[in-house]
Amino acid sequence: MVRPGGTFYVAAENLGQAPVRVEVDTSNVRGAQLQGLTVAHVEGHQTQVFAFRHCVGEELAGTLRVRSREERRQNWWERAAWRDEELRISGVVRVRPEQWLIGSEAVVFPPGVQRQRVRIWNDSEEERTFSPGTPAGYVVQQVSGDPAQAVPPGHAVDLTLQVRPRAPGMASPDREWRILPEVPPLPLFRLERIARTPGADAVVAIDFGTRNTGVRVRWRRTLVTSKPAGHVDIIGDRAGSARFPSAMVVHKKGGRLLWGSEADDAIQNNRLEEAAEFAVDNLKTYLRAGEEPFQKHGEQWTCAILLERYFEKIFDRLDTYFRTADPAVPLQRTALNLRYVLTRPVLDWHSGDVNGQRYEQALLRALERCGVPAEQVTFALEPVAAAIGIARRREQELLGLDGRAIAVVDAGGGTTDVAVARVRIAEGRVHLEVIGSYALHLDEGNPARIALQ
Repeated sequence: MVRPGGTFYVAAENLGQAPVRVEVDTSNVRGAQLQGLTVAHVEGHQTQVFAFRHCVGEELAGTLRVRSREERRQNWWERAAWRDEELRISGVVRVRPEQWLIGSEAVVFPPGVQRQRVRIWNDSEEERTFSPGTPAGYVVQQVSGDPAQAVPPGHAVDLTLQVRPRAPGMASPDREWRILPEVPPLPLFRLERIARTPGADAVVAIDFGTRNTGVRVRWRRTLVTSKPAGHVDIIGDRAGSARFPSAMVVHKKGGRLLWGSEADDAIQNNRLEEAAEFAVDNLKTYLRAGEEPFQKHGEQWTCAILLERYFEKIFDRLDTYFRTADPAVPLQRTALNLRYVLTRPVLDWHSGDVNGQRYEQALLRALERCGVPAEQVTFALEPVAAAIGIARRREQELLGLDGRAIAVVDAGGGTTDVAVARVRIAEGRVHLEVIGSYALHLDEGNPARIALQ
């Protein structure tokens, strides 16, 4: 076992009395260099050592070929007897860095919590002395052992970090903890309790996409025991599905209507009655562009009407979801205080937004047909909604990135949008402060590329 850049040895021991010639062939050795000559003569009952130094950053691999002349020749014309052997380097030598491993990426004190525990491992092959630093505004205590104790290899130390009450004149508490000089500092966060207003009972989020539509329900109040505040459900067009394919198969005379996965399957497998049915896809793109390609099948088949038919199916599924949320007391969507968030692309936002406004109005009319008044609807740019979701779902990853800039890329079936944001920690929560949202064009003048630079 060696540390990175360390030295290991191959020893040739002569068990006889006569001198022996020994050789090492390093042509197949990877990740180590021989320190010295490849040939040596070993006197009787002596040992010759060949030193190898590990090359930092490289993996030890390959084979080392060793040769030794086993005995003297009785006559000069006789062939000398040699012994050959191959040593697989990775099988006998292992590189392991000596380091301390911390079991947390950050230490977070939720509202009302004054003490947290952190575990540190001695990831090495030797016993090491551990003496932690103490951040301002805190008290560090070891759960067991002396304040500066020797930690055996592979063992851990448990520390307790406790918030110290802030007295007048005391400096502000540190925002990071330098446990050991050779270990990156650990971010420290103290979250404050936030008063929350009741607001809506639940939020229904709908991301109408070119290829697929996503629907989520987030409960903001605990009306159902199995769905506490903060609980999120994914709604699909059928059991086990997490999406609604944005597709329909429409009968020209107003007969049967296939939608979602069923319509997508029929379209993909070419199971349409061409004389009586037509496929509806790319509806989002046509709505934004103001095109009416489906009126060739009948003047009544405008994109706005088809959007209403599609959303009626989504809301039928939502009604079933609320009705079965509590088996004992079925809930009615119309009796709940719901807020609806719909996403829209950025593409039209920076070009007068004529197409974007037309697209929003078409969505509002479709929702109104489903019993949703306009005042309950909020539109969000698609990459901004994605950034909000990332901030909620990946708080642990973002905790150590306070102040850093990130880009959220929403690559969809019809448009690709980018939101440039900065990680902020305020009022006890991690959030992404959105700097700007842009449609992605791979040219030098794109504002997203300029902002990222």
